[in-house]
Amino acid sequence: MKKIKYPTLNPFRKKITSGVSLINAVKNRNKSLQESLSTWVLQEKIDEIIIVDWFSDESLVPLIDHYQNGKILLVTVKNQGKWILSHAFNLAARFASFDKILKMDADVKIQDGLFENHKIEPGNFFTGNWANARVDNERHLHGTVFLFRDDFFSVNGYNEFIKSYGWDDIELYSRLEDIGLKRIDFLPGTFHHIEHGNRSNNQEGFSFLKNLSEQEWIYLNNYINQYISEYHEKWSDRNKMMDFNIEIVNNHYIIAEKAHPDLNLLPESFKLESELYAMKKRLTKSGYNFAGELLNLLNREEVVELYNLFLSIEQSPTGSHLFHLITKFNSTHINTVHIKSQEIIRKNIQIREISKEIENRETLIAKMDLQIQDLKHKIQHCDKIIDEQNNANDNLIHTKNDLELLLQRKDLEIHKNQQGIEQLLRKNQELEQIKSQEIIRKNIQIREITKEIENRETLIAKMDLQIQDLKHKIQHCDKIIDEQNNANDNLIHTKNDLELLLQRKDLEIHKNQQGIEQLLRKNQELERTIELKDQELQERNKSLIAIEQNIHNHELKLFEMNVIIMENAHIAQNDKQTIEDLKEQLVLTHNQLSEIYHSYSWKTGHFVFKQLSRIFPRLNREKT
Repeated sequence: MKKIKYPTLNPFRKKITSGVSLINAVKNRNKSLQESLSTWVLQEKIDEIIIVDWFSDESLVPLIDHYQNGKILLVTVKNQGKWILSHAFNLAARFASFDKILKMDADVKIQDGLFENHKIEPGNFFTGNWANARVDNERHLHGTVFLFRDDFFSVNGYNEFIKSYGWDDIELYSRLEDIGLKRIDFLPGTFHHIEHGNRSNNQEGFSFLKNLSEQEWIYLNNYINQYISEYHEKWSDRNKMMDFNIEIVNNHYIIAEKAHPDLNLLPESFKLESELYAMKKRLTKSGYNFAGELLNLLNREEVVELYNLFLSIEQSPTGSHLFHLITKFNSTHINTVHIKSQEIIRKNIQIREISKEIENRETLIAKMDLQIQDLKHKIQHCDKIIDEQNNANDNLIHTKNDLELLLQRKDLEIHKNQQGIEQLLRKNQELEQIKSQEIIRKNIQIREITKEIENRETLIAKMDLQIQDLKHKIQHCDKIIDEQNNANDNLIHTKNDLELLLQRKDLEIHKNQQGIEQLLRKNQELERTIELKDQELQERNKSLIAIEQNIHNHELKLFEMNVIIMENAHIAQNDKQTIEDLKEQLVLTHNQLSEIYHSYSWKTGHFVFKQLSRIFPRLNREKT
């Protein structure tokens, strides 16, 4: 008999039989559940409906009693403040007493043709798919799934490390596919999603974020749960689900309560890592094209501040202005890195081409060596033949006296043999000449290759001279930057003179003391905001300096390939343009502050001048 990993908790049906169990879990979605339930009870092929109420504010008992057809079992879990989907649906699945499970959200209605068009067989399962949505509302059908009960528990159900909305269904489908099951999409029009808001209600929030909309909350939770799925231990049958104690009220109503503390909690450090990952990923996908390597240089507090600025774009003009200023720096960095990356790629291509040419030449030389070795073997063979002929001649000489008469009779034959020997000697001489010519030709080719290498070394020496010349040009640019800094210092002195002029207006302040106190409070808030932004800009500039240092180190490694030539030229040009932009911004700010002084009060202008004197000199020094 097959052992069932998770026997049904249903006290009224102890045996798993063939059929369909619809499971649902809900918290404070009574209105949506009423619309959906009215379509569920019409499906004759659904043998039971398990609804887990995660302690809703309003009891579901009257609603269930209204639609009770003998198939609905309501399980209310007591004392649950925050909605945890994985706990709720795993509990609902354990109450299922039929061999197939149809998991439905409370805001999904069943249309015609569900069971007629989707015949589930061993080895496959059906799911929703947001990618096939015909309209945006259908994207919310992604979490609907129809599968065998055994398959659901073979992967240990939903991942209980995931406590919030999002990615829970994707992670479950991935584990089902990992065990060899085939995923099939539901046909369009099989279900209908009931539109509603407040998805973030009854779930954990993010106290360190301000102005967080529901859509941004959804983005963050999806990325957090994606991080948990990819970087935390894989959810499997080694992990224990939450257990519950149950109390039977009647044949259709059960009360449940958690039997022990949660055993599947994430370490606090991992939670912080997942939140940091989510904020960084959201910023990179926000449409502002943040560089990933730039965000990786920021710590958690810095990323939180940047993300809060992003959230304040619509509510705060100051935050919006500062955020767009940061994105401008980010875009400049991305363009610079792109240019440098393209130059590095081009140089790498040149290196590969030169290496390939050298390999080709080395192959040619190797072939020449083989040919020379072959010629040597042929010459040795010829020498061997000559030695054999010489030995034969020696033998003839030794027997000359004894064979004198015989040799005389063979004069003609010997004469012919001598002619053949002479021909062989001539052939040997020709081979010697051919060998000598071939060796001379190979030596000429070797000298040409050596000359080519010397030419390349000369070219590299010229490139070194060009690099030295560029360094002198960069030093000249540094002098120009110092002159611009001196000009900025003169503007600061002018600002100080304006502050002395403003101090002469003290008598007017006393006449408007009540209005000034209100302005002072506003100024204090503005000062705190500017200080925070000033700190953020300082950290941002440190990050930019670190990135520039990394790029500089990479340039040194590719020094001999002339990477520095074009990059330093671009850097010098960008620095000069940045100085001009800062001068224009300072002049514009001076004009705006003059208008502020005439329109509001001398105190506001004095304060803003003071803050700008802290910001702009620092920006000039850090940029330099």
